Amino acid sequence: MKRISWIYLVGLVGLIAVGILTIHSGVIAVAEESSQTESERIPVVPSRVLSAAERSLIVGNTQFAFDLYRKLHQGNGNLFFSPYSISQALAMVYTGSDGKTEDQMASALQFEFAPHDLPPVFEALHSELVRRGTRSFQLHLANSLWWQEGYALRQVYLKTLRKRFGATVESLDFSTAPEKSRATINDWVSRQSNGKIKELLPQGSITSLTRLVLAPMRSTSVRRGKNGSTRATHPTAPSTCSMEGR
Repeated sequence: MKRISWIYLVGLVGLIAVGILTIHSGVIAVAEESSQTESERIPVVPSRVLSAAERSLIVGNTQFAFDLYRKLHQGNGNLFFSPYSISQALAMVYTGSDGKTEDQMASALQFEFAPHDLPPVFEALHSELVRRGTRSFQLHLANSLWWQEGYALRQVYLKTLRKRFGATVESLDFSTAPEKSRATINDWVSRQSNGKIKELLPQGSITSLTRLVLAPMRSTSVRRGKNGSTRATHPTAPSTCSMEGR
């Protein structure tokens, strides 16, 4: 009788062990399925191999970002800025520079390229950043350059800005219509940010002495709704640069 009881006991323990293993396997299977579902919901765009020139530009941009942070950071407060926006905006200026200006800009911005060699590298990196967007996350990049009407900028330079940087390049009459020019730039920024930034340039920021304005735009859209609706759009205020002269 005792022998039969031991046989039943061993059999019961075996059934319990099999049950535990089955439940454990089921939990793992559910977890894997859940993980797979989540990965399918947020697709990952495969990265391409970056060229040596792109890697060099990234290293330089990163160093510039840290250098700028050290200059801008004051006290213990938070600091938010877009170093890529600043690098790209000033790269448009660097593209048209030469002589001492070229040397100084290259040193400050950590550019290892001559002005005529830099635009195609920035274009390739820019395209890769945009390409990596998915249905769940989108990055919108836009650039603009506005100069004083009547100033003769070289057409090859303007063509490079449009083609390589995807920039809006237009002349405005800053000298006689500064407020109208300011409104034009603000309207462009508002359209590019889907109305999130309505008045980037405050009243009085553009004067009759303004000769050049750079206004790059960055915004990100995150889609998290089940129907793919946009839940949040985060524009980054453009890093404007205004130059004055006679």
